[in-house]
Amino acid sequence: MTTSNRDRSTRRAADLVVVRHRDLLRLSGTPGLVSSRTPRGPAAGGVHGAARDPRYPSPRELRKVLSFALDLVLHLAIGVGVAAALLRAGQPVVVGAAAGLAGFVVASAVHRIVVQRLTSATLGKAVTGLRIIRDDTGGPATTGLLIMQWVFGVILIVAGLFS
Repeated sequence: MTTSNRDRSTRRAADLVVVRHRDLLRLSGTPGLVSSRTPRGPAAGGVHGAARDPRYPSPRELRKVLSFALDLVLHLAIGVGVAAALLRAGQPVVVGAAAGLAGFVVASAVHRIVVQRLTSATLGKAVTGLRIIRDDTGGPATTGLLIMQWVFGVILIVAGLFS
């Protein structure tokens, strides 16, 4: 086994973490926001955004709850809007309900995968000042990680409904 293969087999999979946008600006060296106590570069080590990571000191738990609630309301509003439009057009209730559910799922997928990939934030995260980053590099989330995160969330919701 070569060194590169051994390194790949021992490397852990990346995960996504939510951090304050203000902390990212400070780390990037934006004038006026840089702290001399902020660790930088590879010497800082560790997992980005972990609890007590000095690079991301701002509290963010309440912001995560609020951003989730805002995103959920947005997705529900789109689903209800699709259902209401079809019901007003004279479609049967079953068609309206199915289309509303499909509208919710599509809005959720586009918002949580495409929008986050382009901006590193959903609407809820942007309003609450949060961004999503990779925990291994501190860089932007990849499309694959966002898809896995969204699918895992859907599985948890479906499992919760049937338990």
